Amino acid sequence: MTTTLTAGPVDVSAMHVMHRAFRRDLARFAVAVPATPPGDRDAWERLGRRWRLFASVLHKHHASEDAGLWPLLRERATDPAARATLDAMEAEHDLVDPLLAACAAGFARGGPARDRLAVDIAALADALGAHLDHEEADALALVQTHLTQDDWARVEREHFAPAYGPRDLLAVLGWVLHDLPAEEARALRAASPWMRLAGPVVRRFDRSERRTFRHLDTGPTRADRALTVVSRHVAAAHTALLRATSGRVGGRFRGGEVLLLTVTGRRSGREFTVPLLHLRDGDGWVVAASNGGIDREPQWWLNLQAAPDAVVEVDGVSVPVVAAEVDGADRAALWDRLVAVLGAYDDYQAGVRRRIAVVRLSPCGSPSSSPRRRSRA
Repeated sequence: MTTTLTAGPVDVSAMHVMHRAFRRDLARFAVAVPATPPGDRDAWERLGRRWRLFASVLHKHHASEDAGLWPLLRERATDPAARATLDAMEAEHDLVDPLLAACAAGFARGGPARDRLAVDIAALADALGAHLDHEEADALALVQTHLTQDDWARVEREHFAPAYGPRDLLAVLGWVLHDLPAEEARALRAASPWMRLAGPVVRRFDRSERRTFRHLDTGPTRADRALTVVSRHVAAAHTALLRATSGRVGGRFRGGEVLLLTVTGRRSGREFTVPLLHLRDGDGWVVAASNGGIDREPQWWLNLQAAPDAVVEVDGVSVPVVAAEVDGADRAALWDRLVAVLGAYDDYQAGVRRRIAVVRLSPCGSPSSSPRRRSRA
């Protein structure tokens, strides 16, 4: 699956497929919105319709959880930790709703709202991504502990399935199968024989996607550059926090650990620092050049390809490193470990055409206990 499946007796694969599609859509909207010219009215009308499909499916998905899944879990799981998880699920839904409304208003305005809309989509992607990660890690674990397969089937039958009428089902079928990895698509078709007839629906949806996201592959626009500046400021603030606290605050994110990587700009020759999730690998580290699921290489990785020497900072200690891309079986094993830390990595890969680089950072010098004082991200 494209997200890390929650192990147990209950088959929750359909939930992971839905989550993958939500992440995929937000990654595509995040790139398409700033890349679509404000004057292309047809493209904006198509993007607006496509957004309404995404928002409708997400709303029905959350409403079904609120009406059926969480109440049943509250009946079965009575310990304080479980209650806290279920309270958080509902609270996170409430956080997502106003962000969805802001994006809907932006799409209603179309091209003139492009710059603001791009920021709103980025905020929604962050909030929803964190919620989906939390749900997969903790709420679905409660499903495996406290529900049976029959319970799960009843929730799907009584709450999820009735949310969609016959016309909705055709649209959602194309939506959920679009860009689905072949192995997952085969599993879905095997589990539901009528889905073997979905080929024409999926092909029609794929054609519509190409028209809707026709500006997806253009180069950076003014809005792209503005968002990059915002991202750099966020990274700079995170960097300052990590350095000020020697990693005690901000050193963990979505269940993983964060390092600071300082690289040399391939054109400017200046040093830039970015915070990245990482794996420990012997005496070194491994990071993924995911760029948040955007189909462009991150600048830090382009810089490392030009000059592989860099510096890693972890827990207030600076270590000179040399970077190298990992390939073959080694990459496959490390990729599985990365996905175990953040399931969204698989969704990012599914949503882009490039292969996301897995980069090993190997120590090549003596560590220093003095934090480096570079503020650029």
